[in-house]
Amino acid sequence: EVTVYEAEGHKPVLTKEVELPPLPIGESRHTVVLQAGNLTQWWPGAPHLYRGQVKLLDANGQLLDRSPLTIFGVREIWTHGKQFMFNGHPIHFTLDAYYFRSLREAVEAGVTLTLNKHGNCGTAMTHDSEELMVEANRAGMGLMTSGVSIGYAGAHLADPEIFAAYRRWTGAHLRRFRNHPSVLFWCLSTNYAGGSHDPRVIGNSSFMRWNHRGATLSYMVHRELDPTRIYLHHAGQGVADLDSANVYFNHMPYQEVEDWLSRYDAEGDRPFVAVEFNGVPLPQDYAKHYSDKPMVSYATEYAARLAGAAAYAAET
Repeated sequence: EVTVYEAEGHKPVLTKEVELPPLPIGESRHTVVLQAGNLTQWWPGAPHLYRGQVKLLDANGQLLDRSPLTIFGVREIWTHGKQFMFNGHPIHFTLDAYYFRSLREAVEAGVTLTLNKHGNCGTAMTHDSEELMVEANRAGMGLMTSGVSIGYAGAHLADPEIFAAYRRWTGAHLRRFRNHPSVLFWCLSTNYAGGSHDPRVIGNSSFMRWNHRGATLSYMVHRELDPTRIYLHHAGQGVADLDSANVYFNHMPYQEVEDWLSRYDAEGDRPFVAVEFNGVPLPQDYAKHYSDKPMVSYATEYAARLAGAAAYAAET
């Protein structure tokens, strides 16, 4: 018997009984399909949660065993061309929650997507990652977080033994976190897949790079085991469900920065996310000889791109 309850209270909102065949000794898995059309969907900014439980009954209806109550939400997300679709409707995500004291405060301000502390996929999940998922479920905040990342250097997934172990690890990871509706994007690596920053190439399915073995295999494993999320490689073009890039414009005139994606806007046919995009200035943005000392700072000139003469007036 599978029963769905509201997040609060004990009244069932959906129940289904299924007769099982004779069970073998050891572990066996069985799928029960529930019609969820009458359940309230989970949305960024408008979360709705349920609790689910499975009970094992004997032929007389007596309880033999039961699972713990599991919190979950009902939602769908996928891509359609350049568009993200959520519960059957186009959605535009707004970043970022880092500037607020809590996720609820960020949601009230209109933020709908953020990263966990390890969302750049450079490290493994930590104990506080699931705590953030739980908070995001309740607040209605979408998350981009780390799947079973192959990190910066990748993994030898072409080796059958390593690939089999990776698949087992991925299955356990996705099974553990699959009921968190806030997890919308799994990131699979950082600065590993690479590719082009050319706006004629990014976000264009004519330039897919399925021959990138590590990026493709990690994506295929995740997609097979959990088709309910969107997958990306941090700074990866032509791999997974969307293109992403680290884009630093240095001293490019600001009008050119604004025009940079005009070709993608006209010809792109899949989503593009600039995961590092002209944000908080880094030394490589405004410093000459950053890796070839002595370094020379052009921070004032960099600031003048936006502030104009006020940048020079404020120079100390």
